[in-house]
Amino acid sequence: MAFKRKGHLRRHITAAHSTEKPFQCSEPGCIKAFKRKECLKRHITAAHSTEKPFQCSEPGCIKGYKYKNKLTLHIAKEHSKGG
Repeated sequence: MAFKRKGHLRRHITAAHSTEKPFQCSEPGCIKAFKRKECLKRHITAAHSTEKPFQCSEPGCIKGYKYKNKLTLHIAKEHSKGG
């Protein structure tokens, strides 16, 4: 496998070949740890956050989602003209 940037190679080595997980969740009672900071952030949003910043704008709909792609799927399924 070839990498154009040293940073990409370093990230690959850490993700694929290291067992070290330096990014630990700080939520009380949670023992999850991750190799990459981005993975920890995603975990905190998915597992511990109640915030739903992506709200459906269709009249009368009160659905909200943590992730934009989930809102997009909701709109396609529930509010599209064909389905």
